[in-house]
Amino acid sequence: MTSVAAEYDWFAHNYALRGNEFNGWELVKITAAQNADGTAEKVFIWQRKGSAEETIHVSVVETAYWAHALQHLKSQLDHCMRPNLPRGTAKTANVGDIQFESQDPDSRNTAAVFFSRGNLQVSVRSAGERLVNVVKFAAAIDERLTQPVPAARQKQEAAKKLKPATLAVKKGQKAVLLQSLPAPTRRAGWVRVIAPDGELRREDDVLYYLPEQAGEKRIDILNFSLE
Repeated sequence: MTSVAAEYDWFAHNYALRGNEFNGWELVKITAAQNADGTAEKVFIWQRKGSAEETIHVSVVETAYWAHALQHLKSQLDHCMRPNLPRGTAKTANVGDIQFESQDPDSRNTAAVFFSRGNLQVSVRSAGERLVNVVKFAAAIDERLTQPVPAARQKQEAAKKLKPATLAVKKGQKAVLLQSLPAPTRRAGWVRVIAPDGELRREDDVLYYLPEQAGEKRIDILNFSLE
């Protein structure tokens, strides 16, 4: 599995869902775990209000950088109950850096979407007795990771910009963006970083930026509070 070079690079730390992202749905359970390979995983269970038969399972695995996320995605697909899942169709083409989906053979609804975005590997699956088409849920999660944040949502989630907004870098030399990333927690705030090129990589608790070219780079760092 290979990845096409992107115009931007994304990194998210301690990504979490608040519980109000999906209208008509209720976040009923959150679990967090540290995997044997050093990655952190959070699972969010959603249920349609008034319908215990409709449930969505969202898993978010945080890795050190994009290549690790792709490796984790491949590993998950290798152990999937249905091997040889196809690449995403037009319905999910814009979700993630790379994506795969599972369709229900009878309804043609999408029962599961597996994708990577930056250093995250995300799976969104219908998990209840009644099938739920999960495309819009996967797309909404990916949008939060990549798109500009409207003023209303910045206020709602207490999103604050962190320095540096611009950074002078040298080609081939990595620069420190965040000196100390805290240990992932179940319900703390999360950080989203977008760089114009190159690679964002975590080493221990430090987040580095490895630019493709030298010059002044605009780095977008937002801290989302879940309090």
